[in-house]
Amino acid sequence: MSEAFPPPPEANPDPRPKPAPNVSSGTAASPGTPTTPAVSEWDVDDLKAALNSVRQNVAIAIVGLIVVLASVNVLLFHQLAFLNTQVQEMLRSQKQMAGFLEDHRTNGAPYYVRFMEEMDQFGRTHPDFAHVLARYPRFQLPELPPGMTRPLLPGIDTPAP
Repeated sequence: MSEAFPPPPEANPDPRPKPAPNVSSGTAASPGTPTTPAVSEWDVDDLKAALNSVRQNVAIAIVGLIVVLASVNVLLFHQLAFLNTQVQEMLRSQKQMAGFLEDHRTNGAPYYVRFMEEMDQFGRTHPDFAHVLARYPRFQLPELPPGMTRPLLPGIDTPAP
């Protein structure tokens, strides 16, 4: 039971009848010669419609690309602003840290060195206190490989101001 369905209607039905192919020469083609069909108005209209469709698709693609690029630019602008904020915070932290290190170099380290020297002198004059100092070893810098010189430590190797 197969039913025959009618062909689907054309998308753009044209009420004009399809023109017959245009034969330009009155001579009949020889049997071995290929014939080129003439271009009809119907074919030109189809090509124009296809070209308009392609133009419309390209325009839509360009508009979509512009929207995507604008979105990426906005995102990059926000990222740049965020990074600039982070850089400013890091510079502020760096200035604070430099101030803390300078304070340690000028105030903390010389007092520590002086205190430890006084403790060593006290341990030399009071032998019963020497064993207390021996339980708490002092900070020692590791030995350097041969040929290298130890850098000067501010506040420790240089005289206290």
